[in-house]
Amino acid sequence: EARDQQKKMKFLVIAILIAAAFASGFNGRQENGQIKFEMDVHEDSPIGLFVSGSIDPKLETNNKIQAFLKLANQYIPILESLANNNNQLTYERTWNIQFAGVSLDVYYYLQLIVGWRVNPGTYSASFYEVTYIPFVWGFTSGRVNGTTWPAVGSTRVGLTYAHAYAPIGVTLYREGKICFGGTFTVQPVNLQTDLFAALNACEAEIIDEIINSEPIHLGCNYTNPVNVTLINKNFTDAMTGTLI
Repeated sequence: EARDQQKKMKFLVIAILIAAAFASGFNGRQENGQIKFEMDVHEDSPIGLFVSGSIDPKLETNNKIQAFLKLANQYIPILESLANNNNQLTYERTWNIQFAGVSLDVYYYLQLIVGWRVNPGTYSASFYEVTYIPFVWGFTSGRVNGTTWPAVGSTRVGLTYAHAYAPIGVTLYREGKICFGGTFTVQPVNLQTDLFAALNACEAEIIDEIINSEPIHLGCNYTNPVNVTLINKNFTDAMTGTLI
């Protein structure tokens, strides 16, 4: 029973430490020779993305970034990138609907990317500089294309639901000393809708094609096209600050 109580206490302490790290919003620190970081991309929302990771200045293959789906106080791992590589989730579907001379193509797309950009800096015989930029980018869109005999049209809705990055500059000195610092930027959640419409004007040299016993071909062109952005709205403000 005493061992069970110790195990429960140990689990509770670990759970509290994890929750405290996730609740910190934007945080960076040095731990066991690595640079740890956390970013709550949708800090003010109970639903959103949380990103955490680590940078090993002496061994890049240990670099890690992970994205979590935040649901109230639950954090569900959904995507991980290792060793300065990018990783992504992509989902897309297409439907075709036809009725009464109308053809509709419906397209849906969802993408989430976590990864790194690495920018080498200046160097000399005594030091070397490099900037690691962990990032997360998420986008989803839907598009409907409609075609009839007299007209064509399409509408598109796109939502950038995550765009955050944290440039972390690292300087490695020959004697083994490491200096680092970093900032973070979270771009707004953005919704944009676009509309395109045009008349479909078709013509053909029917008489010549009949005389020459050729199939009748219609040459169609769009006339009076309209291409407008209906909505371009940010639902959140951009955020910047010091990470570490």
